Amino acid sequence: MISESNIFLSVFLPLRKGSKRVKNKNTRPFKNYKFGLTELKVNQLYKLKNIFSKTYKKKKIEFIVSTNCNKVAQYTSKFKWLKTLKRKESLAKDDSLDKLIEYVPSVCSGKYIIWTHVTSPFY
Repeated sequence: MISESNIFLSVFLPLRKGSKRVKNKNTRPFKNYKFGLTELKVNQLYKLKNIFSKTYKKKKIEFIVSTNCNKVAQYTSKFKWLKTLKRKESLAKDDSLDKLIEYVPSVCSGKYIIWTHVTSPFY
């Protein structure tokens, strides 16, 4: 396990269930991705992990998925390099963004934090 002092960068991915505009947005099959946008983003983060580890050999990176969706938690927990955290429902409401922002530093160990979404393009 990586000690907190060795982590240079934390990548935070919030995945909330119950999208209002697109039903099952995070897990709906998409293109060649059976698990949809979540699978696509996990693949992108894995590529980032490999690039980072080759470029910054002495610096460590952590990947954190915060979700209130059991389906997403089950999928992401298969990846040993991803830390999957069950998010409290109080941090998954429409009006809880400020509270979620305050929560992130308590679960991220890196000196720097990148916050991304499944809908954020990576390339």
